Amino acid sequence: MSGSLATLPSQLLSSEVTVFACAKGVDGYLDRVIDLTRRNFPESAMWVSVEQDSEDDRHEYIALDVEVGLLNSEELFQAQRNWSAEIVQMCPSQFVVFFVLGWR
Repeated sequence: MSGSLATLPSQLLSSEVTVFACAKGVDGYLDRVIDLTRRNFPESAMWVSVEQDSEDDRHEYIALDVEVGLLNSEELFQAQRNWSAEIVQMCPSQFVVFFVLGWR
């Protein structure tokens, strides 16, 4: 699946990401989830793409992959913990499953 470096607003992301977000009804959350990811990983490059679950090929999601090589383990743990706590406050549970944070 194709990915794009997310340094731009979601309307400038790949058409695959925006079409998928609209199809799943999460387009209204996409900018906020990208902002959430940037807030918690401010120094990290981020890629946004549509990916497929390796165990269930029927489940696709928006992957927000961040570069974590410059973070120490405590910084990574805290950023991941904050991201996980905030996304469930931001999105209804039926939509959270369409956003997955990954590390590179």
